[in-house]
Amino acid sequence: MTLELVLVLLSRSPVNAFSKELEHKAISLLYRDLPHPPSTNMGPQWQFRSTDGSGNSRLDPDMGKSGTAYSRSCTGVHPLPVKELPDPGLVYDMLIRRDKVRPI
Repeated sequence: MTLELVLVLLSRSPVNAFSKELEHKAISLLYRDLPHPPSTNMGPQWQFRSTDGSGNSRLDPDMGKSGTAYSRSCTGVHPLPVKELPDPGLVYDMLIRRDKVRPI
């Protein structure tokens, strides 16, 4: 939380020599903390995700791949009861079904 407090302090402080020096040190710290180059840009095989969703992370290539386990990182505050969910057929008809094909 110290870094966040320093950044808030920098954003609210008047521009002077001390604040500029502190700003440069904070930017240097943030820059040195990030990996260079980012691990997702390490070669052509990592440039794009594959059609099955794999290859998004170099450290865990199967993360996001279709057919793998999925874990939510947050839960809904007010989940809807099953009886209040819309009919799946209606959702399909309203969002996905087309009456005619439009060329791109």
